Amino acid sequence: MPVVTKADSGTVAAVQAVADKEFHAMAAGDTAAFLRLLTRDVVFFPPNTPPKAGPAVEPWIGEFLRQYSVEFQEHHHDDVLVAAEWALLRTSFRWRVASCAGGEASVRLGNTVRVFRNESGQGWLLAREIWTTYPAT
Repeated sequence: MPVVTKADSGTVAAVQAVADKEFHAMAAGDTAAFLRLLTRDVVFFPPNTPPKAGPAVEPWIGEFLRQYSVEFQEHHHDDVLVAAEWALLRTSFRWRVASCAGGEASVRLGNTVRVFRNESGQGWLLAREIWTTYPAT
């Protein structure tokens, strides 16, 4: 069984870059760019709803990005741990989400735990994501 260790700076930067691309794709409303960052067997664990996996991910994220405008006001990569081809990234964020149909935007804080897998020939891709959000006060 591999030992989980703090990652070298190159691995940390590579994993964080994928997470940053995920944030940018969401902010741009770019479903295709978002999907390119995922493993084929990705599973999302959104708050207060059943997990989204496999073929359910594309329509789910596409619908979200069509309905909402997302602005990440800040995010911090808090920790990266690596075990062989797996990496675990803990992130905290503040985002502003507004309905594309209009209305008042909601500013929320959140935390994520992301699991990345180093795929042969593709580099680090998102395999699992668990997150929480709560109102900013």
